[in-house]
Amino acid sequence: MKALHEPPPIDSLERAPTDHRKLRCIRGGVLCLLAGLLVWGTHSLSASRADQEAALRLLTAFTSDDQISTKQAASEVDAQGRLFQARADVRSIFLQSALRNSTDLPRLFHREQSFSVSLSQVRSADAHALYEQAISPAIHDSNDPRVLREAFELMGRWNSADAMNITERDGLAGELAERMLKTEDPDLVHELSGGLEQVAPGMSPWIGEGIAWKLALRSTEEGARSTITDAQLPALLALERSLGTASAGQLAVKLIDRMFTEKDPAVQRTLAMEAKDPEGKISQAVAGEIATKVVDRMLPEAEPVRLAAWAMVLDSLKDVIEPAKAGELALRLEPALIVDLNRSDLTAVLSGWRGLAAKSPLKYSQQIGAMMAGIMPLPNLDAHALRRAATILAVVNANPSTFAPAGSILVSKMRAADEPNELAALGSGVAALRRKLPVSMVDDASAILITRMISTRDPDALEPMAGAIDDLDEGISKPKINEFVAALAGRMRTETSSKALLNLAVAFVALAQQSDSRNNNSLATTLLARMQNENGPQALRTLAFSLGTVADGANPAMHLAAGNKLAMSIAVENDADALRALTAGLCSLGKNAGAGNFEKAAFVLASRIRLEDDPGELRSLAESLRALSDFIGPAQIRSAALTFGDRILDAKDPAEVRSLARSLETILPNVDPDTTARLGSMFADRAAQEPNTDLARALGETLELLPAGSVPEASLGRLDRLFRIPDSPCGIVARVKQNGDLSRLVQQILNPACSQASWTQVVGALDDATNQAILHRGGLTALEGPSADFKQLVVADDDDAPDSAALAEPDRVDFNKLSQVLDGQRQKERLDASTLVAGAFSGLLALVGVILLLLAWRTGERGRLA
Repeated sequence: MKALHEPPPIDSLERAPTDHRKLRCIRGGVLCLLAGLLVWGTHSLSASRADQEAALRLLTAFTSDDQISTKQAASEVDAQGRLFQARADVRSIFLQSALRNSTDLPRLFHREQSFSVSLSQVRSADAHALYEQAISPAIHDSNDPRVLREAFELMGRWNSADAMNITERDGLAGELAERMLKTEDPDLVHELSGGLEQVAPGMSPWIGEGIAWKLALRSTEEGARSTITDAQLPALLALERSLGTASAGQLAVKLIDRMFTEKDPAVQRTLAMEAKDPEGKISQAVAGEIATKVVDRMLPEAEPVRLAAWAMVLDSLKDVIEPAKAGELALRLEPALIVDLNRSDLTAVLSGWRGLAAKSPLKYSQQIGAMMAGIMPLPNLDAHALRRAATILAVVNANPSTFAPAGSILVSKMRAADEPNELAALGSGVAALRRKLPVSMVDDASAILITRMISTRDPDALEPMAGAIDDLDEGISKPKINEFVAALAGRMRTETSSKALLNLAVAFVALAQQSDSRNNNSLATTLLARMQNENGPQALRTLAFSLGTVADGANPAMHLAAGNKLAMSIAVENDADALRALTAGLCSLGKNAGAGNFEKAAFVLASRIRLEDDPGELRSLAESLRALSDFIGPAQIRSAALTFGDRILDAKDPAEVRSLARSLETILPNVDPDTTARLGSMFADRAAQEPNTDLARALGETLELLPAGSVPEASLGRLDRLFRIPDSPCGIVARVKQNGDLSRLVQQILNPACSQASWTQVVGALDDATNQAILHRGGLTALEGPSADFKQLVVADDDDAPDSAALAEPDRVDFNKLSQVLDGQRQKERLDASTLVAGAFSGLLALVGVILLLLAWRTGERGRLA
């Protein structure tokens, strides 16, 4: 009992206040930390809820209807702008919702360009995040072809596959392939195949090889559907590019083997496409074995689709097969060609046979040629069949003696032929062999045709014979060419029918290009005499082209006289087609036609442009004026351009503006910079003041047609409204002279309202300014010069090269490289104020809590030491 009332030790009395302070610091610190977490959690939860609501509000701003009103379009542009400015989480929720809900999915349709900008802000990191958060889940979870189409469309626009590592590519490719193999829905297979095509480059070779084999084996299964095999073809072809030689060869053999048992010709065709181009992938011996089997199947085959499939395989094997085997197979296949000579279409068999015959060694070529030449005397072969036989025979590399009998048969049948088309067909047959026949045979064939042309009066009969002469011209001897040209010129002098004159001129021009120029003065005299008595525009065009062909060696005064005649005819002509013909004739005479005559013609055309209302005729007049551009000064081109400009300013209908703009575009390459700058200022002022959205857009599209540097920089500020309308012609900024400031280009690249074509123009301008290979340009679509009828007497001429370049793939933007270039040009983004406040307050509380906990620890330490 005594011990209970004893006082505590002195040191315990001293520790009591210390422990109390420590406990209070711990409690305070923990409370501050919890309060900081509560503040930040509450803000995050509130922000997440707000993001969800904002995303759904923006999504509903877009209609799912195909037809859209002007008001709705304007509302959607505003929504695109707000989506662009929204937080990354809002944009992610927006895309997740759109791809997840079948009701909302149509809101994305036909707006991919705008969404590709507004959702990603043209930033690779954001695009990759959107892929991870929205696109990848949609691809994994959905079997709706529409969802997959949209997902892969955005994935392609953002070059998402380029941002994947090899493991990610392999994983996605494997999943897509497995799903392709499990479905019988061709639409679904098509979309999955498109996605697999995107990720195929850069995959692990062994993974790609395994997938390629699986897809190919599906094509080889019994009962494979053509719709499925066609749908998976893009993916398989993309994967095959990465296959090793041995595997690619085995795969090609497997596919070709399957063709032998396939009954559906459409599936056979697809199998042939999958197995094409095996050069370097299979051995010479294997190629020979396959080709032998293919020929065995082709010989009894009658169905064109199947023949085409087999011929495709044979054509792809021709470079692998050894020459002797090629000759053997060509010899075996030749009877199939002979049997079908009377068919108008031998393309299927011929395409496979031609490569074999061309590769055949002399031993086989002699036999091939002898067999074909041997059947040509048969009475059941008509003229057209004989022409096809000659075309086939021309492929063969044999001794000249092999071809002479065939040439003799063709020439003898020409002498006996009565019908012009038959005569022309036989003549074209001789032309096909002209490099392998004696010149005397080509001369005889040409003489028969020329004699018949001189004597006939039927314009329609002249046309096929003129075409045959055009085929033969390069094989005729010089003396005969001179003789034939003179005979045709004499016939042309008396011909009154413009159609007959044209057909005679086709043959004349073909021969005159090969003739001796020493005779040209005499020919020019004959043609000029005929021109002086002619008033028809088409006939004058024909005679002018003929006269222009014999300009070398002729007296320049005769071409000046012809130019005077054409200029006088142009001065009294009103019809646009007639003016086009006369202008073409004038241009064909060249500079010897007289500078004054070209100026007179240009003045007439420019005057007609001021008066003409028909859009088609205006376009024709503009093309005629452009054809004269090499022969005239800038005045008339400038006058016409300003006329078009004034008429565009006065137009009240968007369609009329676009029609006039297309005509103006025709002559723009020849308009001087001062005039294009004047046009740029005029159009910019008009577009800035136009309240009608459609008309303002049409005016903006006209500005986009002008050369770079034509739009005044001062005008851009007044065009801000134009850059905010739906499908905005934002390419206008690419027409402003570049001064090193890329901000205006960047601003429009980040503009979701920009139309696809305009946006690509702006990216191209940025690429030109930075030289970063952002835009991979496709093929040219516009003509480099005047239309074909200003350069050729007859446009549809197989011997002439086409006017325009072949159309290549469309322009392609490297999104990731574009993002890198823009990163150095973007304005700094402002941080969200509420997030800053919440972060600062929660951070302050956390800091106080940490300080209190540190004080508690130090208090405890002092107490322990005491």
